[in-house]
Amino acid sequence: MSMMCRVRISLDVGRERASEICRVLAPDNVDMPDGLKIHMDTIKTMAIIDMHSTVNVQQLIGTVDEILSHVQVALDVVNPEGT
Repeated sequence: MSMMCRVRISLDVGRERASEICRVLAPDNVDMPDGLKIHMDTIKTMAIIDMHSTVNVQQLIGTVDEILSHVQVALDVVNPEGT
């Protein structure tokens, strides 16, 4: 029996920072393992990161952890909006 897991991360960080987060994470979204998909988008002031796994929940958990680490780095280096 296969299981599909979905995780959505929504970050309301302002338009500029949301775009920068998606831009910084884009290189990580290539050569994904079979059964794991990531889609990123910006909607107004939010960065939206959707992850889907049909294979391995542990793999999805590791991916979420890695993405959140990269988001934190991006937030630390991107100037706040308006500065």
